[in-house]
Amino acid sequence: MPRPTEDTYSPRYLARRTRREKIAAPKPALRPVSNASATGIYAGAELLPNPGIPAGRYAAFSLPSRVGKRLYWPGGRVEDLT
Repeated sequence: MPRPTEDTYSPRYLARRTRREKIAAPKPALRPVSNASATGIYAGAELLPNPGIPAGRYAAFSLPSRVGKRLYWPGGRVEDLT
């Protein structure tokens, strides 16, 4: 509790308050990390194209990205547009 004449935003008050809080803060309990619901290897099935979506919507993934005067194709090929 600050004294009535003490500025609660002064650096001295804040440093003293944080020191008290660090001393009084309870230590967290350490527990082993576990995930009981994980079994096997993650296959990522939801990342595959959905069967209900038309193939035309995926056409953009086969086209290149243009950065400056270059085309970057999904396979890693780079073309200069000079």
